[in-house]
Amino acid sequence: MSSKKKKHLRKGKGARALPLSEKKEEATAAQPSQPSAAQSSRPQKSAEGPGKAPAPSVPPPGIAGPKSPPSPPLPPPQPRPPVYRRPMFWIGLVLMLGILASGAHLYHQYSLFADQVSQVLDVDTFYYGVRVDGMDLGGMTPDEAREALTALHDPELDRIGVTLSLDGEELISFDRDRVAITSDLDEVLEEAMAVGRTGSRYSRYEYVLDLPQNPVDLTVTFTVDPSPLEEGVRGVAEYLSREPVDAAVTGFHPEADTAAGEEVFTVQPEEAGRIVEGDELWEAVLEEFENETYGNVEMTYYLLEPSVTQEEVTADIQLLATVETTMTNVANRIHNIKLACQAVNGVILQPGETFSYNECLGPRTAETGYKEAGVITNGRSDTGMGGGICQVSSMVYVAAVKSDLTIVERNRHSYVLGYIDAGTDATVNYGTLDLLFTNTKDTPIYIRAWVDGLNITVEMYGTPREDGLTPDISTEVLSRPSPGDPIIVKDSSVPAGSPVVSSAHRGCNVKVYRIYRNAEGEIQEELTEFLHEDNYPAIAKEIRVNPADYSQYVSSD
Repeated sequence: MSSKKKKHLRKGKGARALPLSEKKEEATAAQPSQPSAAQSSRPQKSAEGPGKAPAPSVPPPGIAGPKSPPSPPLPPPQPRPPVYRRPMFWIGLVLMLGILASGAHLYHQYSLFADQVSQVLDVDTFYYGVRVDGMDLGGMTPDEAREALTALHDPELDRIGVTLSLDGEELISFDRDRVAITSDLDEVLEEAMAVGRTGSRYSRYEYVLDLPQNPVDLTVTFTVDPSPLEEGVRGVAEYLSREPVDAAVTGFHPEADTAAGEEVFTVQPEEAGRIVEGDELWEAVLEEFENETYGNVEMTYYLLEPSVTQEEVTADIQLLATVETTMTNVANRIHNIKLACQAVNGVILQPGETFSYNECLGPRTAETGYKEAGVITNGRSDTGMGGGICQVSSMVYVAAVKSDLTIVERNRHSYVLGYIDAGTDATVNYGTLDLLFTNTKDTPIYIRAWVDGLNITVEMYGTPREDGLTPDISTEVLSRPSPGDPIIVKDSSVPAGSPVVSSAHRGCNVKVYRIYRNAEGEIQEELTEFLHEDNYPAIAKEIRVNPADYSQYVSSD
């Protein structure tokens, strides 16, 4: 038997391998005789009657039975059909195809599920249900979320800042751009992006799907540092702090027409000073930031009262003295007097300063605009450059005495003049004789001088005496010597028949005082101040004649 056929033989339990012939014999001996097919097909009647089992055909022990006929030979094995014609093949194939189809279906379902999981999980945006400050970031990229959250917080951040006010008036505001604002926005976005991105994909998938129903809420924290404002706030305090401003004369208008209602002075009112404490203001600003109220900060300050008020200044610029005279109608003299008044008009003499008439007018020359006019030379009338200006200097002197100023230098003329009282004149000569007086008051002296027609006016303004007394000038004439007989003088420069005659002048011995009157005009004798004593010599009439005429004038005497 071939090895192929051996594969179809089955071994019984406990069988051992024997030669094929021996196996057949052994099998034959071991097997009892088998009834024929006819015999086995119908039941045997038992001698015992119905229902009894037939007696066995095997003889009892010790009695030999008949020999069984030999078994017929086994038929030759038939060739097996091809696999595809076997039922089990098709059954297995069907089962295999079913398994494959089921696997394909399962794979398809898994692929669809995997795609769905990937669509949910594998995105570069935030998952829905991840919220920051109440805003769902689902579907946003980090840049989009940052932009959206910035817009969300902008209105709140715009509140950051303070406004500084003074007496209810808003002066300056410090907004969010002036402070340092930091936040953990980037860290929060990183945390938000990490939500649902840890663990297995299936657990993540279920978690992400559940997020809209059970959202994750995160919060951005802002930190505001107001320290960059400190320098600016303290600068405002320093700027608003100021020293008090005393009232003062800011304008002196010597050309003002008081008759027309024009003001001679412009007075600036006083202003109180204030101190805005930088430390206090900064503490108030810090409190606004600590409380996050971000509102208005009303600045507190301390007032500094001025030392001088407008009322006091006005009282300090009272009219102290007015001196008026009339000049002769001589063109050159009028011209020179106008120049002198223009030089004096508008002078402000500060406390402690000394006024010099010569310095005020300067040299009296043709180059400075002066003209020839009548002067006194060696006690006699003459002509000279700048004639007439002594009338103005004499008026200034009297005004200075009446204004209670200290006279430093004053010189009399050669004789008493017709336009002013004896002892109250003041002659000047550039380089030799001057009029000097000092402002011994605590406030300035203002001088005005002008010509109106043939009238000259000099005014002085300043602070009156605290005791209310009014200074004035007073003269006491002690004697008036006679000029005596005329004097005849030969002068060859005088044309014959045309004598030159100089007027005679009585002498005068006079004392000059500064007196003080009260409101009733009464003189306060105890305050009377002696100023000077003048002795004007008597000046005889002088006739200057040509020598040829001399005898005629002598004989006529």
